[in-house]
Amino acid sequence: MSKGTWIALVIALFALVVGGAWYWYRDRPPQDFDTVAPTAAPSPTAMPTLDPASIEYPVTPDEEDSGEAAEPTPAPEPLPPLDDSDAQARAMLERAYGAAPVEAFLVPGRLVRHIVATVDSLDREPVRLKQRPVVHVRGPVVVDTAGESLYLGERNYERYDAYVSAFDALDSSVLVGGYLRYYPLFQRAYQELGYPQGYFNDRVVAVIDHLLATPEVDRPLRLLRPKVLYTFADREIEDLSWGRKTLIRMGPAHAATVKRKLAEIRAQIVERSGARSE
Repeated sequence: MSKGTWIALVIALFALVVGGAWYWYRDRPPQDFDTVAPTAAPSPTAMPTLDPASIEYPVTPDEEDSGEAAEPTPAPEPLPPLDDSDAQARAMLERAYGAAPVEAFLVPGRLVRHIVATVDSLDREPVRLKQRPVVHVRGPVVVDTAGESLYLGERNYERYDAYVSAFDALDSSVLVGGYLRYYPLFQRAYQELGYPQGYFNDRVVAVIDHLLATPEVDRPLRLLRPKVLYTFADREIEDLSWGRKTLIRMGPAHAATVKRKLAEIRAQIVERSGARSE
């Protein structure tokens, strides 16, 4: 894999969802995708047999490259089996970034599967912490008080600074090129998740569109604490998906940065995946 692709992919897809939600999560149990029985799946390098007419953003062999023009290059190495992809991914990350950053950000084990499960959950309830591929934001939620009322403190937004900065600095071309190159592994993991006729690239675009439509909230956010964990007092916000609520929690400036980068990544995916219509 090209330099930086795996860490770019992990941070880019999850800069907006790494943790935080566990201080807010309601009493409803999160989905545990590790309990889903895997369906029969094709070999790691083969695309699944699906109805082409049902695919909006098809990934074809011509697009499974680095996205960079030009000079002929040697054929890429065969993809590893999905079950054996973690060691290769981690080794390449350590060669590109050193052991310390990988140790700080990455949660080892079932990496591709956890990316797919987390992406698929962003427009509804979250997966469990153990199913996420990167560590959550550290530290408690910062809360301000006004009389007996609780509000999300603006200093809470600083907890997301490093993640959003890393996300904003990404080369979208490298990110999308790596994603398309390794797409068969993501597709297989998506089928195993319980979507044997689903197409993960379509799902990625739909989830990005969902996040881009997150309402802008530029006002004090009052909180409730019915038990141990906080919830939003505004039911319209509290009933949003966990992906949208995480964007709101990181503050208007960070949310705007993440949305801008997501739009850039979406445009790259659509341009390079042979979209049927836009």
